[in-house]
Amino acid sequence: ARREALMDPLTHLWNRRGASVLLKAALAESDQRGAPLALALLDLDTFKRVNDNHGHQTGDEVLRRVASRLLSSVRGDDAICRIGGDEFLVIMVDTDVAIATRVAERIRQAITDTPIPTRDGTMPMSVSVGCTVRQPRDSSAIEVLLERADQALRDSKSAGRNRVRVAS
Repeated sequence: ARREALMDPLTHLWNRRGASVLLKAALAESDQRGAPLALALLDLDTFKRVNDNHGHQTGDEVLRRVASRLLSSVRGDDAICRIGGDEFLVIMVDTDVAIATRVAERIRQAITDTPIPTRDGTMPMSVSVGCTVRQPRDSSAIEVLLERADQALRDSKSAGRNRVRVAS
């Protein structure tokens, strides 16, 4: 029952509450091991149009397929959370900037390169990604890391969407 309370019923990914639990554990593990911790915030570009033009059932179908593509794009130890309507968080323990960027780019390509099949036909979809990495000696709190990743996500969107940006 506890695990079910931490899962998103639509995508079967971790939900916002699950993300909070996982972030705390990842931060503690990162501190204990002296390893970097990377976060990636993702937002589907123009997803509102899918719901507006095709309805929420088709939107839900797109979200389920995106979740599947996310799962196939990350590494086995990475955690994926659905933290909002079309917003996702990837938590990557023991991950430096170069690896985080490669994972984020792999995610972007998995969503962008092939239109998503739905009952209403295929839907082209793209994603904007913002990443940040907490280095071992960095004492930044979870909220600060999320704000850095969110700023990188906003930078990605303002640069034209369908991009990966890394916060410095």
